[in-house]
Amino acid sequence: ELRRALSQLTRTIAWLHEQDILHRDLKPSNILYTPERKVVVLDFGLAAQLRDMNATMPRDDSVNALESARSRFQGPRFQSTTVAGTALYMSPEQAAGKELGNASDWYSLGVIIYQLLTGQRPFEGRAADVMLRKQADDPPAPHELNPLVPIDLSELCIALLNRDPERRPQADEILHLLNEAKSDASQPIKQPIEPFVGRGREISTLARSYRDSANQLTVAVVHGESGVGKSTLVDRFLRNLSENARPLILRGRCFEQESVPFKAVDNLIDELARWLTHQSESELNDLLPEDFALLTRVFPVLLRARASESLEHTETSIPDARELRRLAVRALRELLTRIARRHRLVLAIDDLQWGDVDSSLLLNELFGTVDAPRLLLILSFRSEYVRTSQCLTTLALIQSATPTFARIEVHVGPLSVEETRKLAKHILGTDHPRADDCSRQIAREADGSPYFAFELARYYKDSSRVIPDSVATQGKPISHKTEVNTSTGTEHLAGVPLEEVLWQRFLALEAPERDLIALLAVAGRPVTLGQAGNAAGLHDSLQIVWASLRSQHLIKGFGPRLDGYIETFHDRIRETIVARLSNEQRRMCHAQLAHTLVHDDESDPETIAVHFEGCGEYIRAGEYFAKAAEAAAESLAFSRAVELYQRSLDLRPLEGEPRRRLRLAAADALANAGMGAQAAEVYQEVARGAKNVEEATGWEQAAATQYCISGHIDRGRELFRRVLRRRGIRLFTKPWQALASWLWWR
Repeated sequence: ELRRALSQLTRTIAWLHEQDILHRDLKPSNILYTPERKVVVLDFGLAAQLRDMNATMPRDDSVNALESARSRFQGPRFQSTTVAGTALYMSPEQAAGKELGNASDWYSLGVIIYQLLTGQRPFEGRAADVMLRKQADDPPAPHELNPLVPIDLSELCIALLNRDPERRPQADEILHLLNEAKSDASQPIKQPIEPFVGRGREISTLARSYRDSANQLTVAVVHGESGVGKSTLVDRFLRNLSENARPLILRGRCFEQESVPFKAVDNLIDELARWLTHQSESELNDLLPEDFALLTRVFPVLLRARASESLEHTETSIPDARELRRLAVRALRELLTRIARRHRLVLAIDDLQWGDVDSSLLLNELFGTVDAPRLLLILSFRSEYVRTSQCLTTLALIQSATPTFARIEVHVGPLSVEETRKLAKHILGTDHPRADDCSRQIAREADGSPYFAFELARYYKDSSRVIPDSVATQGKPISHKTEVNTSTGTEHLAGVPLEEVLWQRFLALEAPERDLIALLAVAGRPVTLGQAGNAAGLHDSLQIVWASLRSQHLIKGFGPRLDGYIETFHDRIRETIVARLSNEQRRMCHAQLAHTLVHDDESDPETIAVHFEGCGEYIRAGEYFAKAAEAAAESLAFSRAVELYQRSLDLRPLEGEPRRRLRLAAADALANAGMGAQAAEVYQEVARGAKNVEEATGWEQAAATQYCISGHIDRGRELFRRVLRRRGIRLFTKPWQALASWLWWR
């Protein structure tokens, strides 16, 4: 019984490691053994995400770079800046505050086994003394303290307690020593990984673009239809790059429902900030541009790189918001240029079709100049949105007018029939009884779509989808969604679209699983596991539901910590669920999300507004859209601010002074966004409702200025004439009149 329980615990820990999670506080009080003889690991308060940071770490062979790298994230390890955990159970490296890997949890398992076998821990006493002893001493073997302890368990225990993390056994070896090597239960639970087939030409093209970027800015445009494997292609290329060339890779991604200014680069800037925090003070002095403080105005996350009190906030001397934005973008370009001089630099932005206009303008300001940094910029998007996405159309228009960089097209088309078969057979597995027949059928049905092939293979992999010949030929009724090939006995989807396959998977889920994934689909962007669980009303079962959906390749993200972000595994899953939910179901999901996020201090106002609007609470939605507009304007994302102010005005029946204030804020945003004529019209509207003549004159003057700036000279001159007339000043129409007046007053 002990071996079986320890095997369960080992598999659970191994599964956590497969999710890139280090528990860091394994001890008996955090392990529950249920009456059903199940082992449950509890308390993830100290758990840490072991995200693979190799992709963001540049290679530098210098001694200084080697020393600096010790403080960076490296592979599945990180530098532990504080000692956290329980001293009696933590590993020597954890006690010393050194870098941690999976072996740290295995040491804690060794302490637990030691206590189970002997009734005491390897080291007892005061926490400080125990932490010191772990650095130099080895405990006696369990069988030396208790002769009844099996030798193999004693040896396993001592192996786990080895002071050298590299010499401790890992999951497979532990399970083997627990005599489960031949059991199915011996295999750690792994997150299914989508295999990669074909795409040799596309990988070669991306590799060439990387080589070209050593001498000039190079933009690789990766496009194709949804589900064709664009993200997988870029992931594989960047993974290969990080394992070989080791450049600094910064990645970003857009989400359809994302609600942040400059959303095409927001995640990328987050990664940049994270990288900067791991640089030394002297390196920061060399990297950070003079106007770095202005850049933090647009992207406050960059304040992490340097204490705010050490920055000179010079923006107060720049009253013009457009000039402030120009200088901030120049500072970002200078920062990237300085980094690119020291490291090969790759920037990758996925799902650009969901980007905003401000993002496309920012990208052009960054890279549409002759002094653009030498780097590789990878832009990925769905080709079906190339004419409808505001971000893509704006960017294409600008780039056609100012081509200042090398542009390489990477079209991702369908897989060949043979490649699709290879993919399907990989997913079906070698033990599938009809792998050849099913893979041929999948290749016909998938039409070259890797994602459709993946889903069909999962369908066929279910044992219930394979029908013995003896049954298939007896005319047993089959679901109307399938047909049976009587020569092979296999059931196949006769022309059923991918959306139907996904919807059937959704309907087959347990109710709590459907609730959680429906909320994620309606959210349209990553939310934390805790937020999703609260919205769905899941408490004790949340992590079980999360694990089930993740193992089925329906959601992805970083759990089981409640602050880990999760989302649907693929956009096609999200789009299918949202499209097929009833209006009432969608409204309920929006309501659950809105009333959960409104109590979360980390939630941004636009996300809250979107969900209040989705559930019909329009007044509250308008209030939060106004807050979001203010935040966008503060971040100098003026085009976004214009949209948000208008949504707020459309949703709320404001009158009088509240409406006037909102209209003025919208006019300012229009002016700063370069939409002078529209701004002028709003200023005139506000002037008509002014409290007095002086106020009306001031807003008409602002309108006249915007008319002239935007090229509407005649309208501006006429309005200026009216303004000047009110102030007793005559605007001459002829040059000689102005000259005569000047001479007179001289």
